[in-house]
Amino acid sequence: MGLVVHHVVVVAGWDPSGGGGLIRDLRTLRDLKVHASGVVAALTTQDASGRGRVEPVSSHVVLDQLNSASHSKGPFVLKIGMVYSRANIEALAAWIDRHKPVAVVLDPVLESKGGLKLATRDAVAAYPRLIRQATVLTPNLAEARSLVTPENRRARTGPRVAAPAFHDRSSRRPRSEAEGAALLLHRLGAAHILLKLPASRRSKIDLHFNGSQYVEHENRRPRPYEVRGSGCTLASAVAAFIARGLPPDRAIPRAIEFVRTRFSKTVVTNGVRLFA
Repeated sequence: MGLVVHHVVVVAGWDPSGGGGLIRDLRTLRDLKVHASGVVAALTTQDASGRGRVEPVSSHVVLDQLNSASHSKGPFVLKIGMVYSRANIEALAAWIDRHKPVAVVLDPVLESKGGLKLATRDAVAAYPRLIRQATVLTPNLAEARSLVTPENRRARTGPRVAAPAFHDRSSRRPRSEAEGAALLLHRLGAAHILLKLPASRRSKIDLHFNGSQYVEHENRRPRPYEVRGSGCTLASAVAAFIARGLPPDRAIPRAIEFVRTRFSKTVVTNGVRLFA
C-alpha cells in the first residue's frame, strides 16, 4: 500500500455532452469516492457523437486554475486528459517539475470518436515532455502510433530510441505492434504503459507494460457495444486507485474491472451510447 491522498486534480477538455472529458472524469472520481478538482484546458462544442469545434484555453489560465485546484490541499495525484496545445503541454511539464504530484496519469487525447482533432500537430510533437513525467500512460493504439514517430523518439533526452524488431518470438522482445509501441513509449520515459487495444464484439484487451513484463488484461464485456468516454473513465479510475494508495500494478487491474462493471449502466443519447 502506498501513500493515501484521496485527491485527484484533473486537467482535461470541456465536453458539454458529458460523454467524455472533464465531466466524465469528475463523475468517475466521485463514484470511486475520491475528492476531485478540475482544470479546463480547452473548450469544445462536441455533441454526443463527438463532433464540434475546439476553443483553446491559454496556458496562463490553465496554470492559474491548476494552482487554485492544488493549493493547500496536500499531496495529490494529477490526471491529464485533453490539453490541445503545445503551450499547455510545456506549461504543464514545467509545473509538474516544480510541484511533484504523487503520481501523474496521462491520457493523451488526440482525436474524438467523431473525428474532431483534440490536439494540434505541434502538441503531438511536444508530448515527450509529458510522457517522461507519466507514472501511467493510457493511450489507445492509434494515439500510440502518433506518439512514437521518429521525430518524437529523437526528442527524447539521451540516446536515440530505435524501432524494435517485431518478428522474433523466441525472446521477450515485442511480439506485436502493440508491444512494440508500449516499449517505445516506456523508453520515452513513462513508467507504466496501459495500451487500450481495439475491441472485439464482447471482449477487449488492455496491454500493460511496466518496463519488465507485458500483461494482457482481457476485459469481458456484458454487452457487445462501444461506449463513448470509456478511455476517460479508465484513466480516471487508475488515478483514483493510485490516490487510494494502490501501486500502479494493482491500480490498473482494479480500474479495468471498474470500467467493465460500468457497461451495465449506460444510456443512449442521439444514437450514441454513454456511461450513465
